[in-house]
Amino acid sequence: MPIQDIPKNILTDKLFISYTYYKEGLVDGDNFMVEARVRNSKEDHGIPCYDVFSSDTGLHGFSINQNCYSYIKFISEEKIITGDKYDFRKYNFDTSDWHIMRIQVVDRETTFYFDDEPILNTVYENSLGRANEITLRFKGCGAVDYVKLYDSKNQLIYENNFEKNLNKK
Repeated sequence: MPIQDIPKNILTDKLFISYTYYKEGLVDGDNFMVEARVRNSKEDHGIPCYDVFSSDTGLHGFSINQNCYSYIKFISEEKIITGDKYDFRKYNFDTSDWHIMRIQVVDRETTFYFDDEPILNTVYENSLGRANEITLRFKGCGAVDYVKLYDSKNQLIYENNFEKNLNKK
C-alpha cells in the first residue's frame, strides 16, 4: 500500500497492512510449501523492527526483525520458538532488502527458510487438517514481489506475481 493511500489521520507506526488469500480447503495443512519474496523498507514507510512476514495456513508462520530479536517468532501448530530464547544473530534479517521467506511442511515436520537457507526445523503433534488461507502481514507499508503455494506433490496450486500484475496496468 503506497503511503499516499493511507488516511492522513492514521499513525503508520500503529498500522498493519495484510494481503490475504482465502479459499476453503486450500491445502493439506500438514503437507505444503508456501514462499514469498518480501521487504519492509523505510523507503516504503515500513517499520522494520516489527512483524514483517506471517504466512498463516492454520498455525504455521514466522516473523523476522532486524536488531529486534525478541520479536522473531516461528510457529508451527503448538510449537512456538522466539528470538528471545534462541540466538538468531548470525542471520541478516535486514527487512529493507528483498528476502525470500519459505515454510515447508512434510508430515508435521516444518522447515523455515530465509533466502533459500534453512534456519529452523521443528516437529509438531496436532494435525492442522485442511488450511484455508495465506496471509502476508507488515507493520507500516510492506512490499510483496510474489507469493506461491505448493501442495504435497510440489504442484503449484496458487500464485500471485505482483510485479507482473503491476506491469500489465
